[in-house]
Amino acid sequence: MHEHHILTVEQMYRVDELALAHVKSSFALMQNAAAAACKDVLLELPDKATVGILCGAGNNGGDGFVLASLLLSEGISVVCVFCAPAKTLDNLSGDAQLAYQQFVNTGGSALLTLDDLLIDTSETLQGIPKGIPQVIPKALANCELLVDAVLGAGLSRPVSGQLATLFDAINQQRDKTSTRVISIDLPSGISGNSAQVCGCALQADVTVTFFRQKPAHLLYPGRAYCGDIRVRDIGIPTDVLESIEVTLFENHPGLWQSGFPVPDYTDHKYRRGHVLVQSGPAHATGAARLAAHAALRAGAGVVTMTSDADATGINAAHLTEVMQRTITFDGAFEQCLIDNRFDSVVLGPGNGISSSLNNRVSFAIQHCRHVVLDADAISAYSPLGYETPETLFDLIKQNSATVVMTPHDAEFERLFGNSGIVTNQTDKVSRVRAAANLSGAIIVLKGADTVIAEPNGHAVINTGTSPWLATAGSGDVLAGTI
Repeated sequence: MHEHHILTVEQMYRVDELALAHVKSSFALMQNAAAAACKDVLLELPDKATVGILCGAGNNGGDGFVLASLLLSEGISVVCVFCAPAKTLDNLSGDAQLAYQQFVNTGGSALLTLDDLLIDTSETLQGIPKGIPQVIPKALANCELLVDAVLGAGLSRPVSGQLATLFDAINQQRDKTSTRVISIDLPSGISGNSAQVCGCALQADVTVTFFRQKPAHLLYPGRAYCGDIRVRDIGIPTDVLESIEVTLFENHPGLWQSGFPVPDYTDHKYRRGHVLVQSGPAHATGAARLAAHAALRAGAGVVTMTSDADATGINAAHLTEVMQRTITFDGAFEQCLIDNRFDSVVLGPGNGISSSLNNRVSFAIQHCRHVVLDADAISAYSPLGYETPETLFDLIKQNSATVVMTPHDAEFERLFGNSGIVTNQTDKVSRVRAAANLSGAIIVLKGADTVIAEPNGHAVINTGTSPWLATAGSGDVLAGTI
């Protein structure tokens, strides 16, 4: 299960420190990282191609210099670019300085710097494809493979000026030619924790990272810049994770399979769970039906749908296995829930925002073990509804029900917009964690990078998604499945 841990930038720094008890030095780790990246470069390298390596002034650049040395030792032609002013090269320190010296000792004498790249754009250079800004010298423009080792995951300020101009030119070169880009650790310009683009970022075809993934490998927009992500072993033992409190994971069966409610041969239908789904009115019954059917397909033993009189017949005509109950008077829904055989309640899909829905949510949280609030049941406690978010949060915290809320971005902003969570938190995981803590509920913030968090801070990023889920009804199916 350790391989599904996601480490923040700060936690990865701590891992590197702890790893020193098991390896000779931090430079040995850098050498291991470069050796691992070298294997991926060789896999992607066309025959007789020249590799362009872009190195920064920090440890990410050090990885690039060691990689350049390894490729030179293999007899591969390398163009190495130091992506900083030439004078900065004299101020390298620590492992980056050792890496540069190794590059020089291996014969890497031809080194371009950022000063060499920013040529007069009025000059015409042969060999540079039409339409690419002429800030790239021919030696680099003719490389079929570029390695990005410029900026690390701990980037905290926007990429701007000469470097941004270079990144833009490389992205255009990649789009208009067969040039491929491999990024080491993360594409330069992406923040490792927030996954946000810091001014400008390189678009990679492959990202080679080490030991464990960081949030930006899984969250958008960073994830879109990474291309194919490959996590490589560089000799750090998994034991170091015992000293780090990891609370963020990539969704995987290993996280939940052992607790999955597989039925026993002696089980009957009620032991497998009885789900109540509240239908919308006659003109809006489809969403609840999708939820009810999904609950059955996911393994519930019994599903009952409660409907107004006008909607019962419509639902009965469409659902064979789902039992129907008609609500004919105020309080009928609550009377249904007095039956303690109901394990779970789904409220919201197609229900419409009304004071009756608020009452049903309140009663369900006070009398049921598990409650799923989706769609209108979330908006009913927003500026669109009849009660405040704080009313809902207090209700959840004062009762023992496990409540799951499944908002999309707009619903999330309606419910938590006034709390400061949306504006004060820089990344999606932090927003969802803060929302779970504030509300007392498990929050499922839907999207291409769905994040699930519980009030204690544990969170999961779901990556097993498909753009085909971006269609009406998929959220209702999710609510029923939960």
